[in-house]
Amino acid sequence: MKKTMTENEFILEMRSYDCAAHFSYAGLKAIFNYIKQLEQDTGIETEFDPIGLCVKWREETWVEIQIIYLYLKLNDIEELSDFTHWEKTEAGTIVYQPW
Repeated sequence: MKKTMTENEFILEMRSYDCAAHFSYAGLKAIFNYIKQLEQDTGIETEFDPIGLCVKWREETWVEIQIIYLYLKLNDIEELSDFTHWEKTEAGTIVYQPW
């Protein structure tokens, strides 16, 4: 059984899990929009897995990413695309899938 979720339902459901506490509202919104676009592009529905999403995604500032991945010597956010998928949030943070 599948249920189509609205953006608000997704965010509220994610926030009901402790693991999602490290995501901002803007971060959760960016993840939702990415999943929605992916479903439209592929025609494949995604099963809602909040724990999986918490494991697969992180939210950081650009400076935090540069520090965490110092060895990559990233000069520009676009260079992050060489390693993973990322989305910039409305709040200016970045949600990405760590590798």
